[in-house]
Amino acid sequence: EERREGLKLCIMSDLHLTKDAGRLKRALGRAADSDALLLTGDLVNDGLPEQYRLLRSCLEELPAGLPVFAVNGNHDLPPAPLPATGQEEEYPVFLQWLGRRAGDQGLLWNQDGSGAYSVRLGSAEIIGLNAVSHWRRFTFPEGRQLRFLEDRLEKTRDSAAWRLVLCHAPLLSHNPQRSPGDTPYLNRDRELQRILNGQERVIFISGHTHFSPNVPEGCVEYEAGARRLYLNDGSVRPTVMGQGKTPGQAGKQKPDFVGELIPREWTSGVYWELHLEEN
Repeated sequence: EERREGLKLCIMSDLHLTKDAGRLKRALGRAADSDALLLTGDLVNDGLPEQYRLLRSCLEELPAGLPVFAVNGNHDLPPAPLPATGQEEEYPVFLQWLGRRAGDQGLLWNQDGSGAYSVRLGSAEIIGLNAVSHWRRFTFPEGRQLRFLEDRLEKTRDSAAWRLVLCHAPLLSHNPQRSPGDTPYLNRDRELQRILNGQERVIFISGHTHFSPNVPEGCVEYEAGARRLYLNDGSVRPTVMGQGKTPGQAGKQKPDFVGELIPREWTSGVYWELHLEEN
């Protein structure tokens, strides 16, 4: 069968950038020949202006024509709101910069007042949900972002080959480390799941768990009948996994147990390539 024209997307999550950008720059080098770079949260570690300045300088080294789309994670805001100085380069300012950059590339960045946005990229629609608010809560205030999402999905039902929804935290039903009785990360988990269940040709991309795609649980779920795919994309930063523990934050702490059950390739930093074809 002849291959149709499609998109090659590079996906990364949980960069946890602080002061050393060497690992991030090496990872970003993987995106240079992609059609777009998707970043699904925890871009920096402490939500500080200097960390965003460093992140922006790293992204400015990418090819000028490479679109970058991002959403926030719980580490992208400081634990408590910082005092205003008029010179912030925190996440909202960073997102505005991404929007201007996309505009310079000829893309229409549809930013909603709720914090969500959408951009058409070729035959795909990219929809970003910024699910983290101050105090690092996973919340969609008054459900406004979800109404924006539902509206965009309805309007692109027939016009977009695929709709990609970016959200830092996974849904409870598609969390690779879920257990019966778990509390969902997102405060409107059921409402968001209902919206997605009513659509076809949707790819929901999340991070937060730090799970490598090589863990036995797997990080991708595909619902073939509706062509819905859930991808939990791990962490750029290596993550320590110990016996009886779920993946913690990236860091240098020693694991309680490392052996045949937890090979290094299950905890190392990862990125994804997603190839979308119109068929």
